[in-house]
Amino acid sequence: MTARARSGRGGQLEGVLRRPGRGISWQDLQRGTARDKLIRGNALWVVHADSAGLVEGFERVPWQYVNVTTIGDEALYVDTRYSSSPSYRDRTWTADKVIHFGLGEGDYFCADSPIQSLSSTLALFDAVY
Repeated sequence: MTARARSGRGGQLEGVLRRPGRGISWQDLQRGTARDKLIRGNALWVVHADSAGLVEGFERVPWQYVNVTTIGDEALYVDTRYSSSPSYRDRTWTADKVIHFGLGEGDYFCADSPIQSLSSTLALFDAVY
């Protein structure tokens, strides 16, 4: 550990990043986040905090299951895997409860997928052949 992260909130946050919780390792969290960001243009972590606001863990929600809507100027993130269960409200978050990788990188609220242009190119090649 570095000297400035040995104590206080920095040390606590470093520990949480090394062990994000929810049965996932730091490496799996990184890989899943990178895969979502590079393929879908966005990635999402849910921040789990205690009543004092200290971060206790992170949970990655695969972007393919995320539905983002805006109500007024506020974003609402919904995990669609649980849309028919009673815990649906527990799987809905406002922007202050998540980390959205890809936010603000495009004209729209969510970033465009980097492979979106590839699909257009493939469609053009299909039309030519």
